[in-house]
Amino acid sequence: MSKKAGKLQNCQVVALDGDALHVWQFHAQRTKLNPTGTHSFGQDKPPPTKLVANDWKQVVHPRLTIGWMPGRDVFLRVIQLPKSDTDELLSMVELQMERLSPMPVSHICWAMETQPHADPEQITALVTIVNRERVDEFLAALEAKGIQADRLDVAWMRQLTLLPRQDGLWLVVGNEANLAGLLVLSAWRVGGVLREVAMTRLPTDPDLAAQALVDQLNHAAWAAEMEGWLSDELPVPHLCISPDTGNIDPLRKAIEEWAGQSVIEDIPFKTDTLAIQSASDQSKSLFPSLMPSDISQRYRQDFVDRLWVRALGAIG
Repeated sequence: MSKKAGKLQNCQVVALDGDALHVWQFHAQRTKLNPTGTHSFGQDKPPPTKLVANDWKQVVHPRLTIGWMPGRDVFLRVIQLPKSDTDELLSMVELQMERLSPMPVSHICWAMETQPHADPEQITALVTIVNRERVDEFLAALEAKGIQADRLDVAWMRQLTLLPRQDGLWLVVGNEANLAGLLVLSAWRVGGVLREVAMTRLPTDPDLAAQALVDQLNHAAWAAEMEGWLSDELPVPHLCISPDTGNIDPLRKAIEEWAGQSVIEDIPFKTDTLAIQSASDQSKSLFPSLMPSDISQRYRQDFVDRLWVRALGAIG
């Protein structure tokens, strides 16, 4: 169910945290999205249908529903492209998808967004790739809660878009439900251009986690030198990690030894901030999301069928 940004009146972001469901709701007022409520529902407390489900009210007051995919299922790629219109950018990325994707193209869902480039004639394309089976599993879990999403997003991607656009190596560390160990989003920005991004799973053991992260950083640095965008001097490392993450001393020490300089520490953006950013970015996006087109068509047909059934029932 595609909804045009110009007609959008309401928006909601939904996320699954294990068996729990979190919902952030917003109302569109001119060019701004104002929060109207935050809700959480446990396994034994399903969300009210009138709160999250699409019904006849959506005809008069369109609402965009955005589902948050888990970050552990995501592969990220960055490519630099000549500045073009939306259709041409999509075509250029699609032509390179076999090279970019770690899986056969027929088995994935992918999305893209853009970031400014230091060269006004260039643009940075940020590509998100997810196994189609994982997308189907996530959508089925939302359907079990009575929710049919319009677009799919990844909260970790909003962390990336909110990071300062200054040169450095940004490492955002966090947890996810039902995942042992930590997840790390790494973003390399050199020469005013986002050059490399990656999602890395770390082992539960702190020392093994530190070694795994250093191995990933070494691999990225070696590839960057081969491509010619990284000199002998490594970028300043920024570590964004929540205070309640646990013992991060081995991780911090390993990064400092690898970079040969002190780590600048910060706290990741709060989930509420990410939800607002996700609602804003997805409601304005000109590019398709991770949402499969066949599922969108089925949802739309379900919506139309429900309206007809209720209309006939009312007439009867």
